[in-house]
Parts: sequence; C-alpha cells; structure tokens
Amino acid sequence: MADEDTIDPEAMAGLEALGGLELVRNMIDLFGANTPARLAAVKAGLESDDRQEARRAAHSMKSTAASMGARRLAALAAQVEALLAAPGATPDLTRAVGELEREADRVAARLGEIRAGT
Repeated sequence: MADEDTIDPEAMAGLEALGGLELVRNMIDLFGANTPARLAAVKAGLESDDRQEARRAAHSMKSTAASMGARRLAALAAQVEALLAAPGATPDLTRAVGELEREADRVAARLGEIRAGT
C-alpha cells in the first residue's frame, strides 16, 4: 500500500497550513496516544456486549482518522460503527474490527515516519 493510501498528503499539508509543524506533531502525538484506547474500547464493548460504548469509540476513531487524512481508517471505523448499530453479532463485525486494527497500526506507523521527518 502506498504512503498516500495510508495518509492523504493534502490533509497533512492542511494541518501544517493551519498551525505549522507544531500542530502536525501535536496531532500525530494525540493520535498515537488516543487511538489504542479507542480501539480497546471497541473491542471491550464487543466483549461485554456494550454496543453503545463500542459505537462511541468507533465514531471517535472515524473523526480523528478523517482529520488526519487517514481515509481508509475513517471508512473502516464508519463501517464498524454502522455494523454496531445493527442488531446481533455478525461475522462481518469481527472481520471489520480486525481490519480496523490492522489499518490503525499502518496509520500509526506512517504517522510515526511523518513525525520523525518534521
């Protein structure tokens, strides 16, 4: 997967235009600090059948990912959020959460590279 497929360079440029490299660094740091907890909340909500909590965490991930230009991660979080709104457990939900986790790891790695270059 190309770097541009993980993080939209235009989104990073937009953040830099808004607040300079300091804002970019801060946003990357916040992403790194918050995303693992949100992903854990999605999984915990599934395990405890607290779909509302899992949906809130997926929604937060979607918003954060979109602001960082992580379009695929935002789309996967939206998919998980929608699946959580449907009644019952589905194999699609388990698969989607796995994809969400893998993409979050890819995004975190790419953002780490961007952070190291700023």
